[in-house]
Amino acid sequence: MSLKVDDFDPVSNGDLRDLWRICRDPALRRLILEVVRYRRVIDRAHDEALEIHYGLGANNQGKIVGAAKSLLARLQDEHVRLGSQGGITIKLPTDGQYTGKRW
Repeated sequence: MSLKVDDFDPVSNGDLRDLWRICRDPALRRLILEVVRYRRVIDRAHDEALEIHYGLGANNQGKIVGAAKSLLARLQDEHVRLGSQGGITIKLPTDGQYTGKRW
């Protein structure tokens, strides 16, 4: 059975720790570090998105603008990092549900 980008169970932090302990291959360890890094990036981006949401509810323009700038800067940094390392953008079937556009 071939797996697709949206078609697998997520790897747990325990799974990643086990892989790190038993696998000494530098390429695999680099991939594990990348997964951990992106989980942290997503967590921080989620926090910033919540700040925007709460700022909207409280009609607090300063909170909205500050969190939005931080979120955009974080996402831009990641975009540049991936591009500078030969990364490619993977189009997901769910992209349209968030942007209103189908890829």
